[in-house]
Amino acid sequence: MAGRVATLLALVLAAGAVADATPVRIFAVGPKQRLADALTYQTFADKMAALVDGAFPGRPTLVQAGVDDVASHLFPTDPAAPPRALVVFPEDVGLAPALIGTRGGVARSQASSVGAIVSLLVAYGGPEAYYDGKFPGQPAVRLLGLALTDTLYRSFYETFRNLAVAHGVYLAATANIAPARRVEEAVEPALVAQLRDPDEPARGYAYEAVSPFPRNTTFVFTPDGSVLVPDGQGGTLRGPLETGGVIRGST
Repeated sequence: MAGRVATLLALVLAAGAVADATPVRIFAVGPKQRLADALTYQTFADKMAALVDGAFPGRPTLVQAGVDDVASHLFPTDPAAPPRALVVFPEDVGLAPALIGTRGGVARSQASSVGAIVSLLVAYGGPEAYYDGKFPGQPAVRLLGLALTDTLYRSFYETFRNLAVAHGVYLAATANIAPARRVEEAVEPALVAQLRDPDEPARGYAYEAVSPFPRNTTFVFTPDGSVLVPDGQGGTLRGPLETGGVIRGST
């Protein structure tokens, strides 16, 4: 954990072009993985928001009593806090969202991970067919990882990006996910219809994987909602604006 935080801190400092001596308040947030938090996109977003903000409506029903928050320890609410903060969520905090929605309903009822994976393979047949054509020859579980791209970016990516913006913090979170791009319905309606979660038929966009390799990936979100990406020269780029529209992780 210490090594991971040091790596993330280096990215944050590089992004701001500041010296190592710049103070950064660091928070480690450790939520329990619960199926109840992955019923819908809203339940997942609410749980993560409640962990960060002690004033979040209904927090006592979402977070264990006595658990501290992040928001009350941020500047300017806490005048003694430095302006810069890094909030670190644990590895695989983006795992449960794979079970979100109607397509994850059978998986959520399974008693084993094997049963859950098999049921998801069936439920995501449409997106799997698309990615099998786009990236032929992928093994079944990897194909499922690709098929989950829209679900995971809609839940994991949007939830933590929005939290970073709402609280003005750098935020690190991890998911098993492929690099992706956002596709607009106005431009590519057939593709959006094929990849978008059928639970959200009015959503005017979807996320498409642009690589056949979902990986265990940490995203470091900035206070403006960008993802910090190393530029290979000791600095950083802010995706997707400076990465050709591709959303990819930081490490």
